[in-house]
Amino acid sequence: MEANNPMDALRSARHDLNVVHDSSAKIPNFDSLSRRRVNRRMLVGAALALGLLIPTASSLLSFNKPATQLAIAEKGKVKKKPAKKKKAAKKAPIVVVSSNNAATAELGLSPTEVIRADQGFRSARDGFSFPNFGGAPTTDAIDTTIMVALFGKSNVCANPNEADCVELPGATDVKNQLNDAIAAGRCEGFATLSQRFFDGIDQRPNGASETGAVAQLDVAKQISYWWATQVAPSVASAAKPYRAMAPSALVSSLVTGLQQKSGFTVGLYSPEGGHSVSPVAVTKDGSKSIIYVYDNNYPKEIRKIVVDESTETWTYGGGTLNSGSAADTWTGTGAGSMDLTPMSSRKGPFNVSFGATKGATKGSVYRVLVTQKPKKKGAKTTPVGAVIKVGDKSVNSLDFVSAAKAPFNARSFMAGTKGVGVIAYIPVKSGPAGDVRVQPVGNAASGEFAVSMDRPGLPSLYASSQSTFTVVGQDASSGAAADSITIEGITSPIEIKTSANGVAHKFELNKGFEYKIEATNGASSFEVLDLSGKVVYEGEIPVSVPKGAVLNIDHSFDNSSSSWKTTQEFVEPTPVDNYFVKNLTSGSPNSMLISSPVTTTTTPSSGGIELPLRAIASPTTTTTTTEAPTTTTVAPTTTTTLAPVPVAASVTGTRFYGDDNSKINWKFSCAGSTEGCAWAQTNFEADNMEVSVDANLTSSASDTPYSGTMSLSDRVSPPSNINLSTSVSLTVVPRSLTVTAENKTKVYGDDDPLLTATTIGLVDGDKLEGDLSRDPGEDVGSFNITQGTVTDALNPNYKITFTAGTLTTTARPVTVT
Repeated sequence: MEANNPMDALRSARHDLNVVHDSSAKIPNFDSLSRRRVNRRMLVGAALALGLLIPTASSLLSFNKPATQLAIAEKGKVKKKPAKKKKAAKKAPIVVVSSNNAATAELGLSPTEVIRADQGFRSARDGFSFPNFGGAPTTDAIDTTIMVALFGKSNVCANPNEADCVELPGATDVKNQLNDAIAAGRCEGFATLSQRFFDGIDQRPNGASETGAVAQLDVAKQISYWWATQVAPSVASAAKPYRAMAPSALVSSLVTGLQQKSGFTVGLYSPEGGHSVSPVAVTKDGSKSIIYVYDNNYPKEIRKIVVDESTETWTYGGGTLNSGSAADTWTGTGAGSMDLTPMSSRKGPFNVSFGATKGATKGSVYRVLVTQKPKKKGAKTTPVGAVIKVGDKSVNSLDFVSAAKAPFNARSFMAGTKGVGVIAYIPVKSGPAGDVRVQPVGNAASGEFAVSMDRPGLPSLYASSQSTFTVVGQDASSGAAADSITIEGITSPIEIKTSANGVAHKFELNKGFEYKIEATNGASSFEVLDLSGKVVYEGEIPVSVPKGAVLNIDHSFDNSSSSWKTTQEFVEPTPVDNYFVKNLTSGSPNSMLISSPVTTTTTPSSGGIELPLRAIASPTTTTTTTEAPTTTTVAPTTTTTLAPVPVAASVTGTRFYGDDNSKINWKFSCAGSTEGCAWAQTNFEADNMEVSVDANLTSSASDTPYSGTMSLSDRVSPPSNINLSTSVSLTVVPRSLTVTAENKTKVYGDDDPLLTATTIGLVDGDKLEGDLSRDPGEDVGSFNITQGTVTDALNPNYKITFTAGTLTTTARPVTVT
């Protein structure tokens, strides 16, 4: 029989409590029991003390070793079941204790910071001793050797089997664009190569044991190569998922990657450009995560990006060199403002087409490269990017947050100063949605815009002009007679080059023209049209030239003779440094070593490239390294105020009388500068606009539109230099209404029956009122029933279609008796 008494159950489980209530039972020895309890407590205390001493001793012994890991569980109520308590401890985050660790002093950690990951990279030892630099490249230019190393001989050279390389025209155009872009700064190359040296992927030149001991001339060409890898498809694809992450999620991915010994570069974006730095370590301090970085603008320093995970924002104080100066801070919010690029994505050569059509299978991806050539040496530029539209989806690459959501890869260049362009890889889809439109955006006064576009198996196109223009790629499956690339909106002189199979055609066009190239089954033709659409010049693009040769054909319009003239010239071959192509470093006796100083352009106030600024924040603490401190005098930072850009954005809507406002068909229009309207066109979308109008279901259709208000959601804020004005109007359109008179009959001599009609499309609450009419006459026959006044009350809210009926008068029967 089971015991119902709880005490009985307890006694059955604990023999020491099973006291038999018997007069003969032995009386417990309480003195002995007391001594036993004291002994047990002393043993427990000793065990606890020993447990506390072991990790402390371990920490002291590992002072000069990699940081010790310690599992820290969340505080909370004690679980009753040991199994669950053990499971909770297993899920607890593993962090590295910052106390008693050399990293604390090296990184300058605060007492409340805890290290989550530390790869051990230190700027003074593992970063370059010289700063990131700008200026037009000289001996470190992107040359034929670097192009071959990047993309392979088969994509760059007309005949890949020859020792020397005759560059395909499309490859030459891209090479020139890259050299224009790298002039703004080489930060991506610095960040990538220093990480590769640290990871042991590449060997430092001349046997240097530390990157800080490497001379600039020995790695300048490598830096250019690794800078250029950011235009590779795999690099753009690898970074895209990280651009879609909120800062807190990106930090978590970085921690995991660093713990797994994966190298990264960190990309920082603002409305004024992009900058690349090397992540050193990640710590946690309350709701903030701190990414410690080697910024190649500031050698031998360790700086930090502070991520507030509660607000998904980050700040980076990168505008000064010492703590005695006011710190300008770069800030970002949400997905798209920061990304990671893993080293694993940079394995070349990369398969990119440059317009070789002979024997090539037509590809499904457009490669688009947009850059701007500085107008003069040393001139500062404003950001340049592109508005890319695929079907009804439009993305402005300068809006990094919206660009992160693009259905295709669109990556702005990392330079460490102003924005210098964008690389995009755009899949082509069948139908009109597959059409691709690309328009440069930026300040035309800064220099010429350049756009190159190609697809495998189709001719490549390059266009350059001082003003904006639009390049349209159209797939034949969308209804065009052939695959085509068209340049629209030529408002100033433009240079156009199109190439295929080793033949390049160059055109110099004045404003008021349109240029179009078509390709069908490998054969190509071109047309030049005037504003009226008339073809003023046309011709065929030769499908072949002698093997291994490239022919440049220049077309120019001679005003004196009112005719087009052509000149032809074959391209000379260029030697290729095969040692560099194979090893990605100069070192062979026959290699083209850098022998003259590299021309650099530095900012006197900082000793490096000037960082883009977005906002002013409180002074940022500058961390120190184990190097002896240096004092630098910093000149006041000059703030450039952008000229105001007026933008008048308007939406006009239409809907039928009787519909609610959710069925309004809105159309967007813009008046103002090209730069301002490009921004507005991208951001004024259905999910961004908040529009209201003073019209309801019963608002009458009239010629006078109803007014309303418009605003952008909190997710979008215009750049500071855009003066935005908005207007909203709604036109209520008459609803279609069909009124059909019912057919009637009567006998000759009788009164007319009641004339009635049926309706289709009448809004609830409205009634058909008035009188129908009929043609006069009382004789036997048919008479038309007309609308009379029956529809007058429905105007102007209905567009009425009236169908007449008939009144048939039959003969009266006569009885003859």
